Amino acid sequence: MAPLESLLDQLSGIAPPANDPTGRATYEQLETMRLIRNVVDHQIVSRTAELDRLRVAEKAGSTTKKMLIEMGFAPAVSTRTVRTASLQGMSIIEKRSTTALSDSDRDAPESDRLAYNRPTMRLDDAA
Repeated sequence: MAPLESLLDQLSGIAPPANDPTGRATYEQLETMRLIRNVVDHQIVSRTAELDRLRVAEKAGSTTKKMLIEMGFAPAVSTRTVRTASLQGMSIIEKRSTTALSDSDRDAPESDRLAYNRPTMRLDDAA
């Protein structure tokens, strides 16, 4: 079994603490799960940014947002993930730039990345 699948099985098997009259153990377990979720969210955004950079969805005639929805992400989560991945991409561009980026330098790549992931409506879809 792959490491991620094994981890998923372990997390799925965790039950709320028994005999926790004060709720302290449940609270601590929930806090740890929140931290796990933060790490997983970061990993999802990183993988989304990489797939976006590789233009995987575009090569298949789709968008990254639609690809995430097809994978099972809720539409709102898909939108948020793609936007966060786009911002992460901008951060990488800024870090690699030898000079500070002006607003106009920042706007072009940012607009391109957001436009690529923004759904477009064709005229025949509007009817």
